[in-house]
Amino acid sequence: MILVAVIVLVVVMGIGAFLFLRHPSTGGGGAASTEETQLETDAKGLQDKGDLQGALGKWQELAAKNGTLKKEADSAVADLTPKIEKGLFDQAKAAQDQKNWDGAIALYSKVADMSGPLKDQALAAIPVVKQQKEGLDDSKIEKQTFGDAMTALKRKQYTQARGLFQQVVSLKVPDSTLVPQAQSQLANLEQTIKAQEEFDAAERAANKNDLDGALAQFDRIASGGGPFATRAKARIPELQKMKSELAANAALKQELDAAVQAESNNDLPGALDKFKAIAAKGGTFGSEATKHIQEINDKLAAANADRDWKAALQAESSNDLNGALGQFKAIAAKSGPYKDQAQTHVQTIGEKLSAQADQQKFDDAVKRQNSGDLPGALAEFKALAGKPGAKQAEALDRFGTVSQLIADASKKPTITNPGPSNPGPSNPGPSNPGPSTPTTSTRNAKVELIPTGEFERWNGPVTRGQMMPDNSVEGGLKSIGNLSVPPMDAPAKAVVIFMINIDPNGNVTPGRKTSDDFALGPQVMAAAKGWKFNPPMVRGKAVQTNIQVKVSF
Repeated sequence: MILVAVIVLVVVMGIGAFLFLRHPSTGGGGAASTEETQLETDAKGLQDKGDLQGALGKWQELAAKNGTLKKEADSAVADLTPKIEKGLFDQAKAAQDQKNWDGAIALYSKVADMSGPLKDQALAAIPVVKQQKEGLDDSKIEKQTFGDAMTALKRKQYTQARGLFQQVVSLKVPDSTLVPQAQSQLANLEQTIKAQEEFDAAERAANKNDLDGALAQFDRIASGGGPFATRAKARIPELQKMKSELAANAALKQELDAAVQAESNNDLPGALDKFKAIAAKGGTFGSEATKHIQEINDKLAAANADRDWKAALQAESSNDLNGALGQFKAIAAKSGPYKDQAQTHVQTIGEKLSAQADQQKFDDAVKRQNSGDLPGALAEFKALAGKPGAKQAEALDRFGTVSQLIADASKKPTITNPGPSNPGPSNPGPSNPGPSTPTTSTRNAKVELIPTGEFERWNGPVTRGQMMPDNSVEGGLKSIGNLSVPPMDAPAKAVVIFMINIDPNGNVTPGRKTSDDFALGPQVMAAAKGWKFNPPMVRGKAVQTNIQVKVSF
């Protein structure tokens, strides 16, 4: 019996030791599950390999389990998030410096989506990079950004102002007079933002009912001067009165403690009801409860906004662009923490959908061309050629090709096969010389430009050197001197038709030849290289274009 008892005792102790050592809870809530332990192992492994983004995902997944390792996971998330955010921000800034505009925008957007300390700086950078991408002069961007920063400063939007001032400095405009001013403002803002963080910390202490701690912090802020000293001085008597009332009213204190505890436990609906009951009684506690009510309502609104934001991001990542666009537009239409980010996503998705639509239209136009519907193809290529986008240049080229195909199709064919009633001799002689060879002689040439259509004003954005339709050039194409071709031996009514490309400086490069029945093209196109035009202009910017030329003899 003694031996059996000893065996039982050893088994029990072994099982207990296994359960305890399997994974002791950091929060004192029992052993972790196998799934939690695996997530923790995976997260640490990824972190050791330097894959911070992957590790963050595992820690977030572990925290969402709300198990015994939640405290450790929350701590890891809090530690990794700013590191990843800083790394992405530095990459975005480097991409901006290297003029990799699309890469910079994508990285800044990722930083903004993390909603960390660098969110406002990333949001300030995105519109600046987009302006740089469009070719806007850096000095103009600097001036506009500085003005936006001063506006944010007046509105006491300190972190937003800081991000904008930093962009002014980052633009590195030569001999700038605004950079020293921006640097001075940044130095002042660092102190202001630090003071704001101290004030917010004091408010958090008061909200947790740590009145002694809050009073000590407000007293330090009030005595130190600075932008929040006045507000801190106003809070001190309020908290002192509240402290006195708490001592005199134990029942009300218990109600307030219960409400604060419910809020701390994230039972926001329950806390809201408790604070409303206290607010209805008036007095200092009623005023304090009213503040909590506002904060809880803000938290609930933020939770709803966070839910909507994640749903929109999920729709975008699942390539449901139309659905995501509708959700981001709804978020951008109302005030909230994601308003500015949602506007950025609306623009990005709009550009993606536009690119997809342009690709579809281009493919449809190609199908029309291949099936012989040249007028339909011409109309679609013309519409795409007049719209900025990835398919513009290709559509412009196709437009020229289809135009020539239509022109060629309109020519009457020459019948060279005689009928059976008059076949002609197999060996032509003087009495029947056969088909005649065109007579050539030295002839002068007439040069005509053939525009693609009536003038159509361009209303989209324009950058220097952008390829534009010839019929959008303001004032039309104007040559410097005559467009001449030297006299040459040619048959009567010989024609050469070809395209010329005109660069932003007005220089000409001959392009594709579309008609040349008598092999005169090389000489004509050699002469065209010496032609010169005034720089083609669209909305004040020198652009490039191409146009069809007809040379007749």
